[in-house]
Amino acid sequence: MQKMTPINDEAVRLRLDDVAFDKLLRLFRVLDASAVEFEEVRLVPAAQDGTVNATLVISQENRS
Repeated sequence: MQKMTPINDEAVRLRLDDVAFDKLLRLFRVLDASAVEFEEVRLVPAAQDGTVNATLVISQENRS
């Protein structure tokens, strides 16, 4: 993780640089099974094949 920035009391922006795409998919599966939701996902190919730079905004799942 390169950077983590709180957005409000219930959301955070994560910046991940040069992460293997398959590892990022595993992270998505873990987070999807938890009490968070993805508000934003941005992926940009990195210099090395099979890696990406990612920006994620995640928040607590709204269970109303």
